[in-house]
Amino acid sequence: MFKTRVVVVELWLLKGIALCLGVIASINAVKFLEQTFFPVLNEWHIEHWQYEGANDVVVRGTMYKNRQCDYIPPIRAVDQNGVHYRVESRSPTSGQNWSSANESRTFGPWVVIGGAGMKLQFYAEHQCWAPWSVFSILGTLDTSTPTGGKRGN
Repeated sequence: MFKTRVVVVELWLLKGIALCLGVIASINAVKFLEQTFFPVLNEWHIEHWQYEGANDVVVRGTMYKNRQCDYIPPIRAVDQNGVHYRVESRSPTSGQNWSSANESRTFGPWVVIGGAGMKLQFYAEHQCWAPWSVFSILGTLDTSTPTGGKRGN
């Protein structure tokens, strides 16, 4: 009788663990699908970039916001080696939310501290609803030469 109770408890625990793992897998799948098929930002284009001093890069351009989600500052940049760089916005609307619109909006100037000479990938974080935040990969900029990437992609 004692063994039967132990087996029942073990089965109950295994079912509970399986249920939890299933819920976690489902949430991760929904999050992946949301980021992939319903991006917050797209059509990100660098219109102009330049060195500022020996180490920094200043970037300006346009982007299109598809969804009404809350922006979580700051914009982020990472290089080809996985090193993260601080991005400072000099825009008068820095840190504010944009409403989604049927037109592109200008961004910048953004200053990437220490990003000169690197291939940089930019990304932004937004919260569309409470359970998680969404990361949007904006595009890349090759700053390894002064003319090595006038427009981002």
